[in-house]
Amino acid sequence: MKKGMYFTIMTIAFLAIFLFIFMIPSYQPFSKKMNVVEMRVNSMDDFLKDITRDTERALYISSYRGLLALEQEIVSKGEYLDDTETRFKEAILNGTIHNVSSDIMQLSTFQDWIDKIEQESTKFNINTTILVNDIEVYQKDPWNIMVRANITMMLNDTTNIASWLTDREVETSISIISFEDPIYTIASLGRVINKINITPYEGDYVDGQNVTNFLDHIEKSYYAANPNSPSFLMRLENNMSSSLYGIESLIYIPNLVEQELVINSQSSIVDYHYWNGVSNGDYGINNTPSWVKIDQNHLSKYDLEDVSY
Repeated sequence: MKKGMYFTIMTIAFLAIFLFIFMIPSYQPFSKKMNVVEMRVNSMDDFLKDITRDTERALYISSYRGLLALEQEIVSKGEYLDDTETRFKEAILNGTIHNVSSDIMQLSTFQDWIDKIEQESTKFNINTTILVNDIEVYQKDPWNIMVRANITMMLNDTTNIASWLTDREVETSISIISFEDPIYTIASLGRVINKINITPYEGDYVDGQNVTNFLDHIEKSYYAANPNSPSFLMRLENNMSSSLYGIESLIYIPNLVEQELVINSQSSIVDYHYWNGVSNGDYGINNTPSWVKIDQNHLSKYDLEDVSY
């Protein structure tokens, strides 16, 4: 009985050793294969992060050039845009404005950059397809424009080890500093160009009876944020309504005189009031030239209550 148990135990042990020895060759390739799959999945995940960053950079470049193209359109046609968002989308996706090709957008549309990203991915044995579902453009704050793209990304490994299908939103912010204000361009018949620069005097325009900062603000054609004024995007389409992200400048009248433009001596020199011919220049300001006229609503904005008459 004991001998029988002994031989049974020995037989089981030998079978276990036999199975272990013969399973090693098949186990090792499986283990190696799993390691290869894991490495490929991780590398593709990193690649997805990389092309997402590349797509964000592409969106910035095409959007910046798109804004330049819109400004060029305004200058060349001498008229405002009919719809800022529609023309912006057309410019960065198709490279056209009103179906006419823009030199600025040549080989620089968002789709052009996407094509380059897709081509580059083949070097890593990855087939990439990026579809643009929608583009949004809006004011992020008075001085920056936000562009957001909703895209679908499809990545396939050429060896069929892994694939990705994901919807993502990529966005970029573009400063409007140094862009031209279209109101000046159109209203002055292209004779006066005013680039947007932020005033250094916000909250410090007047000190007692000292209006030096206020005068410098006017002479340098600086811009100030004001929720009662139109935003930059609104200005592109001649929408002079108020915006939470509105901006405004005060017109330096000598620049207009130099260009032999007709002067409206009855209007406030706040840009969107002046260029729209509003006769609301009801207040003069002490220690300033006679052409400095301000409407009542802007006295507090520029600290002028105690120096106005």
